[in-house]
Amino acid sequence: KDITFVVQGSVIGKSSDKKEDRHTYLCLQSIRKYFPESFIILSTWTGFDLKDLDFDLLIENEDPGVSVLGDFTQNGFRQIVSSIEGLKKVNTKYSAKVRSDLIFKSSNFLKYFEKYNKLSYDNDYKLVEKRVVMLTSCNPKRRIKLPFNAADWFYFGLNKDLKNIFDLPLVRGSFTSIDEHDYNKEKECESPYSSEQYIWYGFLSKYKNIYF
Repeated sequence: KDITFVVQGSVIGKSSDKKEDRHTYLCLQSIRKYFPESFIILSTWTGFDLKDLDFDLLIENEDPGVSVLGDFTQNGFRQIVSSIEGLKKVNTKYSAKVRSDLIFKSSNFLKYFEKYNKLSYDNDYKLVEKRVVMLTSCNPKRRIKLPFNAADWFYFGLNKDLKNIFDLPLVRGSFTSIDEHDYNKEKECESPYSSEQYIWYGFLSKYKNIYF
């Protein structure tokens, strides 16, 4: 009862689809199964099929659209808007920001929150009141070789901390990037960051002057 789930993003699957293809329906059902006393906010866009979806509060946001990074479109702005608008409506101490196609198989993430918040910390690098549980970050030595590329699918912690992370401006600009197919060519883009970088680097920059 002390946790609110903010399920954010597009509604994946229509009421007429096969059950296994209704990812948002299954996401909401799994939250009800493992967290029956929790409040659920569905923060999405207008125009989706919401028939028999199980939530307590619906937020239909204005779609901010995508940003362009080189040849790729990024949904970072959509994630920021649907996340922060949902988190603003949370009245509980804790919240979970959940992508709308994730399905819970247990409540075990709570154990990690308790375990790691018992550990000591370095005040020079403490930017939130309590540690936030996330999925594994994208290590620069792995497939996606980008710094500050923390996984953005799931966050759990104090609601004040999650609001702080996602309270970010939507900034478009005119940038030049190197063509990933031909390093001798340059191309125009609206953002030099991936969606994940935009969120995490933007949050860190509130507190640290980081040269990217």
